[in-house]
Amino acid sequence: MSIPSHRSDHEVLTIWNIESMKNSLLLSLLVVLLSNCQKDTTLVPAGQYIPGNITWLFAPESETAHLLSLPVSGMISIGNHSFHHNQTTIPGESISIGGYIQDQDGIPSDFGTFAINGGTASIEAEAFQNQFGYSQLIGQSQYVEFYHSTNSYSLEGNPGRNLPGFHHEQLYFPDAMIISSPPTQSGVGPGLEIGSTITWNADPDNPNGIAVVIEMDPIDNMENKDLISPVQPMIKNIYVPDHGQLILTEEMMKDFPEHAILRIQLGRGSYRRIISNSSTQSLIVGVCNYTTQGFTFTFQNL
Repeated sequence: MSIPSHRSDHEVLTIWNIESMKNSLLLSLLVVLLSNCQKDTTLVPAGQYIPGNITWLFAPESETAHLLSLPVSGMISIGNHSFHHNQTTIPGESISIGGYIQDQDGIPSDFGTFAINGGTASIEAEAFQNQFGYSQLIGQSQYVEFYHSTNSYSLEGNPGRNLPGFHHEQLYFPDAMIISSPPTQSGVGPGLEIGSTITWNADPDNPNGIAVVIEMDPIDNMENKDLISPVQPMIKNIYVPDHGQLILTEEMMKDFPEHAILRIQLGRGSYRRIISNSSTQSLIVGVCNYTTQGFTFTFQNL
């Protein structure tokens, strides 16, 4: 399958519950994705869909988002996200690889080693609470070549159980997200207002656009006496082309109160479903990659 072509106007993650949500942002957001196409229900256990924790990374109108709405037997994701960056290097301290794949009984199982680019990065399935999954953090400095590059993904499979794998499946990994303006320090930026501009390193080869999450977290605003107490959590998802610039508009910010402490996260990624067969079993594995970056700011609303 080729990389999805861009449709006119796009962790994660999720992004996430951004502090409990900070490192788990990819585990909490859900974008409801609708599809009119027939689902491949004969190949996978009923009800197995890509989790909502990564769907925020793709604009609802994109082909990638449509693929996310189709069923799978499991998912492997390769990603990087950070609220701490110096705006000149790839964000964060590591690249993470994680996921699981279910057998035909719906049980996460050992499908052997998952590898990128012929083993440049590889991870073996491990048992977690008697269920297999993939989980690993990789020092990222030697893996810069993953970004802005089409990489090769392989899954060994488990011949002893006739569990199928796949070999040298291609998927583009967008450029690492680097927010260049406004300047930030330790994940905290200056006050922003309507009309303020956020810029990043555009990736013209990214077909899915940029996902933006703006969040007001009650924990961040506990000491903010200017806000009505108790502060209610609020999350807004926005999708823009990957042109390298976002201007905060009145429509984007109208629901956020003046002086609120907000978090903003930008992300991009790519995704495909890989069909794999053995003599007795068929499965579909979702493979996703993503890179995100964000910071905290005070909404001045001047």
